[in-house]
Amino acid sequence: MRDAEPMPYERYLPWKRWVEIGFWLVMIGGNCLGNSVVALMDLRRRGSDIPAWEPALWEASSALMWLLLILPGMAWFTRRHPFQWGG
Repeated sequence: MRDAEPMPYERYLPWKRWVEIGFWLVMIGGNCLGNSVVALMDLRRRGSDIPAWEPALWEASSALMWLLLILPGMAWFTRRHPFQWGG
């Protein structure tokens, strides 16, 4: 008798970590890019002489802190204290 084919979630499990890492990199990278463009547009509208690389550096440093401190901290906390529905 032939083994049953794995369910879609079972096929996804070996790739789960890489998919989640890719998701966070794309989301935070897109946020960084969007925020940099908006900050630059605001500075140009006000006639500021700040160079274009400064808002990009501000946003990149914020994105780096998200990736290095906040997301691992959230992962640690939710592993230590998992969410529970009910008492």
